[in-house]
Amino acid sequence: MAMASHSPRCLGALQRFYLSLPTCVFSLPRSSFVASSLVMRAASSSSSSSSSSSSPSLHPQTSHPPSSSSSAPFLWTPQPVPTVQTLPWTPTSARTGAVALKVGMTQRWDANCVNVPLTVLWLDECQVVKQLTPETDGYRAVQVGSGYQKRKNAHFLQRGHFDAAGVPPKRKLFEFKVSEDAMLPVGFEIGAGHFVPGQHVDVQGVTKGKGTQGVMKRHGFAGGNASHGSSKHHRKAGSTGACQSPGKRWKGTKMPGQMGNDKRTSSNLLVFAVDTKRNLVYVKGVVPGNRGSWVRIKDAKNPKTRDIPRAMDAPFPAAPREAVDFTSERFEVLHKDAELGTENTNAFQFTDPAQAASSLRVATPAHNPYHVFD
Repeated sequence: MAMASHSPRCLGALQRFYLSLPTCVFSLPRSSFVASSLVMRAASSSSSSSSSSSSPSLHPQTSHPPSSSSSAPFLWTPQPVPTVQTLPWTPTSARTGAVALKVGMTQRWDANCVNVPLTVLWLDECQVVKQLTPETDGYRAVQVGSGYQKRKNAHFLQRGHFDAAGVPPKRKLFEFKVSEDAMLPVGFEIGAGHFVPGQHVDVQGVTKGKGTQGVMKRHGFAGGNASHGSSKHHRKAGSTGACQSPGKRWKGTKMPGQMGNDKRTSSNLLVFAVDTKRNLVYVKGVVPGNRGSWVRIKDAKNPKTRDIPRAMDAPFPAAPREAVDFTSERFEVLHKDAELGTENTNAFQFTDPAQAASSLRVATPAHNPYHVFD
């Protein structure tokens, strides 16, 4: 009598089989486990076929052609990076932005002896992953990814998305709406030279999460009286609604609750310097988010500064990443800071513009046709 596939005896045997497997099998990547299961299945099928050839079978075996796909895990091979042709700007041109990692903050003395606070943004292998067209998606945009990620750490559905594009797995993906003449091919890597010193950008990120906070920290309330009969009412919000009419709290009333962890945009930030060698962009001011968080950089939408990239002849539709050889550098040697007169090992420390390398371009009033340097 044939045993049903859902019988308790069969389930118990399957459970004992999994318990008999070594622990190292479950620590392998999903692709390796699937490959090993395919090999085990092939071995079991070959053994069953050999046993069936020695003894007559009641049911004829159907022959299947051998599969051309290999059971070995997929190994990503790098594809040649495509290039784009430089095009002239038009009044309706809208080029893509970039996905960057917030490294931290530093400072710099400009030509007017003013200490400028700067945020360092790193374009870590920023590549185009997908093209979105009005025919298939209803709008025109490019999907840009950034950040190195191991293949085993990516979700298996994301792996298929990146494999179809021919790019390695990315840690963060963003979409940027572009004009028709600013579409980029899949696999194109955007460099820090995409932005020019002197232009303005909008940087969007997620602010630091503060948890649940009261009205004094969340909304800046003054609080209650500190004395004169005030009892347990020092940091309370006070009245939040009326009486029977209207008999409710109005929507949008400032009350305690979740603070931070919101998507915010720092608008019209000045690009102070660009390091094309290390793929760094230095912007003036603060950027939302913690150190190590992902942000999106795009040309500013402010009417007073949105035409600066076109006036400064910024790369259009995009600037590729420059090929740099770091093998000639010796990082174990301490770098000399010309301004402070001390030695430091900070790779993101600014140097004197007069002695800086050609890869580091610093904004000066001559670079800005609108002289927006406040």
